Amino acid sequence: MNAGRMPMPRPPASWRGERSWLLTAPPDGSWGQTPQAPGSLLREQAALWEAHGSPAGLLLRDEALAEAERWASGHPEALTEAEGDFIRECREAARGAQRELARQGLLRGAITLAVIGLLLALCAWRAAQQRGADLSAAQAAAQAQLAATAQAAVALQAESRALAEARDQAKERAAAMQRQLALERVHRLVAESRAALPEDRDLALLLAVEAAQRLPVDDWCLSQDCFFANADAISAALARALGHPRWRAWEQRPADAASAAPGLSTAWPSPDWRLLGARDGGGLAIWDGATGTHLADLQGEGSVSACAWSHDGSRVAVIGASRREVAAWNARTGERLWPAQSERGECTYLAWSPDDAQLLLACGSDLLLLDAATGSARAAWSRPAGLARDEIREAWWSLSGSQVTVLTESGEFSCQGGECQETPASSQVIASSRRNALDGMSVWRDGEGLPMLRDLADLAAVACARAARNLSAAEWARYLGAEGPYRETCPGVAP
Repeated sequence: MNAGRMPMPRPPASWRGERSWLLTAPPDGSWGQTPQAPGSLLREQAALWEAHGSPAGLLLRDEALAEAERWASGHPEALTEAEGDFIRECREAARGAQRELARQGLLRGAITLAVIGLLLALCAWRAAQQRGADLSAAQAAAQAQLAATAQAAVALQAESRALAEARDQAKERAAAMQRQLALERVHRLVAESRAALPEDRDLALLLAVEAAQRLPVDDWCLSQDCFFANADAISAALARALGHPRWRAWEQRPADAASAAPGLSTAWPSPDWRLLGARDGGGLAIWDGATGTHLADLQGEGSVSACAWSHDGSRVAVIGASRREVAAWNARTGERLWPAQSERGECTYLAWSPDDAQLLLACGSDLLLLDAATGSARAAWSRPAGLARDEIREAWWSLSGSQVTVLTESGEFSCQGGECQETPASSQVIASSRRNALDGMSVWRDGEGLPMLRDLADLAAVACARAARNLSAAEWARYLGAEGPYRETCPGVAP
C-alpha cells in the first residue's frame, strides 16, 4: 500500500457491500481518502443507478438513505430530476422493505402461533390419549366390579334360596310339631272324656267336643289318613257319651262314598235335634238326633229337596223332589196337614215366619206367602228383575213378620207390602250365608235302619244340643288352662 494514502474507513455495519455509498471504485481512484460530501455522493449514486438501468440493489437504505434525505431536504434547489426520482425510489424501496419486514413479522408470529397451536394440540392429543387410557382402565375396573357384583348376587341368591329352604323346612318342622302336639291333646281329651263318663256325662260330652274342635284338618293330615283315624276315636267317645253305640262320625272321600255307604241321603235337624229324612222303603220319617231312635213316619209318600222346621219344632214343611209340590206335617204325630202345588215354576226355598203362622216359598221368579195352617197363598211378590233367577241363600223376617230380607247368590232385596226392591250394596245387612236349622246333614243307615252322621262337626253339634251346660272355669283350668283363655265349648249353652 502507498504510504501517502490513508486506508478507507470501514462502512457502517448497517450498510451491506453493494449498498454502500461507493459500490464501485471512485473515478478518481481516491480509495482510502476522506469521503465526499453527501450531495456529491448522492449525485454519483443516482447517476450510477440510472446508468445501470435502475436496479434495486443500488438504492439507498437505512442510515445512508436518511443522510441523503436530510441533505436533499436542506438543498432542494440542488436536486436534479434524476436525483429526485432516485430519492423517491429509495423511499419507496424503504417503505416496501418495512412492509416486507412487517409481513415477515406477521408471518413469523403466525408460524409461532401455529407452532404453539400444534404444541397445544399435541399436548391435548397426549392428554386425550391419557384420558382414553384412564377411561379404558376405569371401564375395565367397572367391568371387573360388575363381574364381582354379579358373582356376589349369584352367591346371595344361592344363600337366599338356602335360607328360604331352611325356613320352609323349619316351618314344616314347626307345623309337624304343632300337629303332633294337637294330636296328643286330642288323644288326651278323648281319654279324659272316657274317664269322666261314668260320673259326669256332660263333662264327657264337652271334652269330646273340645277334642273334635282341635283335630288338625290339613292336606298333610288328610293325605296320611291321620284325620280319619283320630276322627273315629273322637266319634267313639262322643257316641259313648251320647249313650248310643250306633252314633259315630263317618267320613270318606267322594270317590269312596258310594261303595262305603250306598244308603247316603240327607237329614234335616229340628231346633231340638230331631232329624227328618227318607225311609229305606220310601216316604219320610223322623229320628231322635241324639240317640238315633226312630220316632215317627210321616203320612203319605214324600221326598225332600228342601225342608224347614217351625220354630217350636211342632211342624215341618217340605219341598218335594219334583220341586213343584209342597207339604206340611205334624212333627209329633206324623199327620199330614196339607199339600200344595206350585203354578209358578220350580220351588227352591221355604222359611217360617217368626210366629210360625206363615211360610215364605220361593217358586220361579216369585215369592209366595202361604198360610201355615192351610197352605193357601196369602200374597205373591215378584223379585227384582236383576235377581229374579238367583238362587236364594237365606231369608230373614222382621220381628213383626211384615218385611222379609232375602240374600241371593249375587245380591240382596227386601219385600214389604206389595213389592220387592233391590238393596244397594252400601246398605246390605246380610254379609254372608250362615249355617242354620235349614241346612241338611249327610247321613247313612246301617242294616237296622239307624242313621249315622257323616260329618264329625254334625256329631259334635248333636253333643252340644244334648249337653246341659258348658265347662266351668275350674274345669277349663284343669283340662285346657294351658291352651288359652276361657271360652264356651258350645256357644249359647248356659255354663
